[in-house]
Amino acid sequence: MALAACSMTNNAEKGQGDSQDITARLAITQVAESVPSEPSVDSVEVDGVSSATALPNHSSFNGIMVVPPQRQATVTLTMGGTVHATTLLPGDYVKKPMKECTGEEIAAEWLYHLGIPVDQIDELAKDKVVSVPTMMPYITAFFMPRRKGDRPDVIPDGCVNFAFLGQFAETPRDTIFTTEYSVRTAMEAVYGLLGVDRGVPEVWGSVYDVRELLDSSVKLMDGKSPLEIELPGPLNALKKPIIKKIKGTAIEKLLRDHGVLRDYM
Repeated sequence: MALAACSMTNNAEKGQGDSQDITARLAITQVAESVPSEPSVDSVEVDGVSSATALPNHSSFNGIMVVPPQRQATVTLTMGGTVHATTLLPGDYVKKPMKECTGEEIAAEWLYHLGIPVDQIDELAKDKVVSVPTMMPYITAFFMPRRKGDRPDVIPDGCVNFAFLGQFAETPRDTIFTTEYSVRTAMEAVYGLLGVDRGVPEVWGSVYDVRELLDSSVKLMDGKSPLEIELPGPLNALKKPIIKKIKGTAIEKLLRDHGVLRDYM
């Protein structure tokens, strides 16, 4: 896990008019042509609420980086990490496993995947980024197999003056490993024990939303359509007839809107 803070000096605040430290801004804002393969500018996604920018994968990076909003802040903070055997693989820019890298080297690899021009990476990683590597050997404990009852309810039956909070308490439908999960358990505890007449926000039901399931299926395949998978003979032969059958229907539009059907299909 690496936590990186990047400075972005805004010289306008220092009485230098509208000029800005463009070099520093590159560390956060630029998605340059120097990315080894794809993505195109058209494939960059910007969140409509937070203005965060999601950079899609290329072949050597199996993940998505969410870049903080570009609001000319003096400091931008981001967090990322690797799990399991990926810590043993050499980087594309720094040819060492992540677990053997210094904070500066992790920052350099991160900037490389953001598309920063290679001739600027070392200077930016050294002078503009504070990167703090942290080994977290038990972080995957969240995902160990478990059964209902292994974790206590937020407010166990009969309890009137204490509750369980955080990732190892049980709350229905939500997904652990998120800040929201911890906040939700705290809200349930406070509202329940103090009799506050206020509802805890509903968990977003993405698991029941076919649009999100289609989006997820494409992202799990690094941007490829599930229809590009080679299926066993008879099943593979059914693709074209099915696509022809749904042509012009709402199903075709849905599949195209979410990247499952492509123009060449």
